[in-house]
Amino acid sequence: MTQNRIAEGDLLAAALELKEIAALEKQLKERRASIVAQIRDTVEAGTTIISSDGEMLAQVRAGARRFDAELAKQNLPAEQYSAICILQPDSRLAKQILAPAIYDLACKSTENSVVAL
Repeated sequence: MTQNRIAEGDLLAAALELKEIAALEKQLKERRASIVAQIRDTVEAGTTIISSDGEMLAQVRAGARRFDAELAKQNLPAEQYSAICILQPDSRLAKQILAPAIYDLACKSTENSVVAL
Protein backbone atom coordinates (compact mmCIF):
# COMPACT_ATOMS: atom_id res chain seq x y z
CA MET A 1 0.00 0.00 0.00
CA THR A 2 1.38 3.41 -0.97
CA GLN A 3 0.50 6.56 0.85
CA ASN A 4 1.66 10.17 0.65
CA ARG A 5 2.82 12.19 3.60
CA ILE A 6 3.60 15.89 3.57
CA ALA A 7 7.09 16.30 5.00
CA GLU A 8 7.90 19.01 7.52
CA GLY A 9 10.81 19.87 9.75
CA ASP A 10 13.51 17.23 10.16
CA LEU A 11 11.72 14.75 7.88
CA LEU A 12 11.58 17.33 5.08
CA ALA A 13 15.27 18.16 5.53
CA ALA A 14 16.24 14.47 5.50
CA ALA A 15 14.15 13.72 2.42
CA LEU A 16 15.57 16.72 0.53
CA GLU A 17 19.11 15.75 1.46
CA LEU A 18 18.47 12.15 0.38
CA LYS A 19 17.22 13.38 -3.00
CA GLU A 20 20.31 15.58 -3.41
CA ILE A 21 22.65 12.72 -2.46
CA ALA A 22 20.93 10.41 -4.96
CA ALA A 23 21.49 12.95 -7.75
CA LEU A 24 25.15 13.34 -6.78
CA GLU A 25 25.59 9.54 -6.65
CA LYS A 26 24.18 9.25 -10.17
CA GLN A 27 26.57 11.91 -11.47
CA LEU A 28 29.53 10.30 -9.70
CA LYS A 29 28.61 6.83 -10.97
CA GLU A 30 28.48 8.06 -14.56
CA ARG A 31 31.76 10.00 -14.21
CA ARG A 32 33.47 7.04 -12.50
CA ALA A 33 32.40 4.69 -15.31
CA SER A 34 33.87 7.08 -17.88
CA ILE A 35 37.18 7.39 -16.03
CA VAL A 36 37.44 3.64 -15.43
CA ALA A 37 36.86 2.99 -19.13
CA GLN A 38 39.53 5.51 -20.07
CA ILE A 39 42.09 3.96 -17.72
CA ARG A 40 41.15 0.39 -18.71
CA ASP A 41 41.62 1.28 -22.40
CA THR A 42 44.98 2.95 -21.75
CA VAL A 43 46.74 0.69 -19.24
CA GLU A 44 47.12 -3.07 -19.19
CA ALA A 45 46.16 -5.34 -16.28
CA GLY A 46 48.72 -5.58 -13.51
CA THR A 47 49.70 -1.91 -13.75
CA THR A 48 49.66 0.47 -10.79
CA ILE A 49 49.32 4.13 -11.69
CA ILE A 50 51.36 6.46 -9.50
CA SER A 51 51.83 10.22 -9.31
CA SER A 52 55.20 11.89 -9.93
CA ASP A 53 55.80 12.00 -6.16
CA GLY A 54 55.14 8.25 -5.82
CA GLU A 55 51.58 8.29 -4.49
CA MET A 56 49.65 5.22 -5.62
CA LEU A 57 46.52 6.43 -7.42
CA ALA A 58 44.89 3.47 -9.14
CA GLN A 59 45.55 -0.11 -10.15
CA VAL A 60 44.29 -2.07 -13.14
CA ARG A 61 43.52 -5.61 -12.06
CA ALA A 62 42.88 -8.56 -14.35
CA GLY A 63 39.23 -9.46 -14.77
CA ALA A 64 37.95 -12.44 -12.81
CA ARG A 65 37.34 -15.73 -14.56
CA ARG A 66 33.80 -16.81 -13.79
CA PHE A 67 32.12 -20.08 -14.60
CA ASP A 68 29.59 -19.69 -17.40
CA ALA A 69 26.91 -22.39 -17.53
CA GLU A 70 26.13 -21.69 -21.19
CA LEU A 71 29.79 -22.07 -22.21
CA ALA A 72 29.98 -25.28 -20.19
CA LYS A 73 26.94 -26.64 -22.02
CA GLN A 74 28.48 -25.70 -25.39
CA ASN A 75 32.02 -26.93 -24.74
CA LEU A 76 31.84 -29.92 -22.38
CA PRO A 77 30.98 -33.48 -23.39
CA ALA A 78 27.41 -34.38 -22.36
CA GLU A 79 28.65 -36.80 -19.67
CA GLN A 80 30.83 -34.16 -18.00
CA TYR A 81 28.13 -31.51 -18.29
CA SER A 82 25.46 -33.67 -16.67
CA ALA A 83 27.91 -34.61 -13.90
CA ILE A 84 28.18 -30.95 -12.83
CA CYS A 85 24.43 -30.26 -12.92
CA ILE A 86 22.34 -30.38 -9.74
CA LEU A 87 18.64 -30.15 -9.07
CA GLN A 88 17.60 -27.02 -7.18
CA PRO A 89 14.40 -25.04 -6.63
CA ASP A 90 13.49 -22.46 -9.27
CA SER A 91 11.59 -19.47 -7.86
CA ARG A 92 10.05 -18.54 -11.22
CA LEU A 93 8.74 -22.06 -11.74
CA ALA A 94 7.47 -22.17 -8.14
CA LYS A 95 5.51 -18.94 -8.67
CA GLN A 96 3.93 -20.36 -11.83
CA ILE A 97 2.98 -23.72 -10.34
CA LEU A 98 2.13 -23.10 -6.69
CA ALA A 99 -1.00 -21.46 -5.37
CA PRO A 100 -0.22 -17.98 -3.98
CA ALA A 101 -0.83 -19.01 -0.37
CA ILE A 102 1.53 -21.98 -0.73
CA TYR A 103 4.13 -19.88 -2.58
CA ASP A 104 4.04 -17.34 0.29
CA LEU A 105 5.09 -20.11 2.70
CA ALA A 106 8.44 -20.21 0.91
CA CYS A 107 8.97 -16.43 0.81
CA LYS A 108 10.68 -14.06 3.20
CA SER A 109 10.41 -10.28 3.28
CA THR A 110 13.38 -7.99 3.02
CA GLU A 111 13.88 -4.78 4.94
CA ASN A 112 11.85 -1.76 3.74
CA SER A 113 13.85 0.50 1.45
CA VAL A 114 13.96 4.28 1.24
CA VAL A 115 14.37 5.64 -2.29
CA ALA A 116 15.05 9.22 -3.32
CA LEU A 117 12.62 10.44 -6.00
